[in-house]
Amino acid sequence: MAPVFTPPHTTGDTMPSLLDLRPDPLIQRLNDWMDNWDPLHRDGFMRRDHMIRVEETMRDGTLEIRAELPGIDPDDDVEIDLVDGLLTISAERSDERSESDDGRTFSEFRYGSFQRSLRVPADTDPSKIAAEYRHGILTITVPMPSASKSETTRIPITKS
Repeated sequence: MAPVFTPPHTTGDTMPSLLDLRPDPLIQRLNDWMDNWDPLHRDGFMRRDHMIRVEETMRDGTLEIRAELPGIDPDDDVEIDLVDGLLTISAERSDERSESDDGRTFSEFRYGSFQRSLRVPADTDPSKIAAEYRHGILTITVPMPSASKSETTRIPITKS
């Protein structure tokens, strides 16, 4: 007989089941309100889940990493580092705006730094890694090291 899922409210449990976890409607309403009221919240600058989104694809022995970085100047605001097989993409965004109207000034600013690290083979040659930024997408190509042939060496056993 297959187990039957029973919602927590019918069992008398005080803790919800993992199958029954849903966003609290009050929290969802608060997030919706913040999205409409505060453009910084809507754009993701105030959310914890904002990070560099990446897509990894393997093609013909080359790892292609595409990172979403819209509105960022790659010359000044993006760094790519490789240390011990860990490829790290770091970016920083800053935006300031000011408008004056009828003796009042409206000023808005937002700042944020983002980082994402990905594993690549430790013996990757850094001089062969290339990066290109186009239309808000950073594309990094990492040629995979050729698989070295493993040699078997027989170890002699001595009798004593």
